[in-house]
Amino acid sequence: MTDGTTLLDLTSGVTATSTLLTVQTAVDDATDGTHVGETGTLSRTWENSADFSLTSGAEIVRATGGVALDTTGHTWRSGSVAVTVNGLAFATITVAPAGPSYSGASGVQLTPADDAALANLFGAWFGAG
Repeated sequence: MTDGTTLLDLTSGVTATSTLLTVQTAVDDATDGTHVGETGTLSRTWENSADFSLTSGAEIVRATGGVALDTTGHTWRSGSVAVTVNGLAFATITVAPAGPSYSGASGVQLTPADDAALANLFGAWFGAG
């Protein structure tokens, strides 16, 4: 896909069995070296796990983990997502019925801007913040 200036290379794949659905998606912008990749898995138990990475220049932000969803009450059940920056532990997103909360990794004091960035990351990954 292009607007005449920027070319985005989009790839996506889906595999499915009677008990498992896996979706893999990647977006690459060769113009500025940005890469976003996500792999999500949804099983009959309605657990969603993913490995989401965002690369821009020399910085890589990665979020890995999973959440369980209550499909009857349409709420989060539980989950944990580890966030790293350039391979170093940065934060954990903990999911509970009340929604996500954020805590810094050992030695990391999160700022309000960090909390907002983590909320945006979680929202981009799971479509809710």
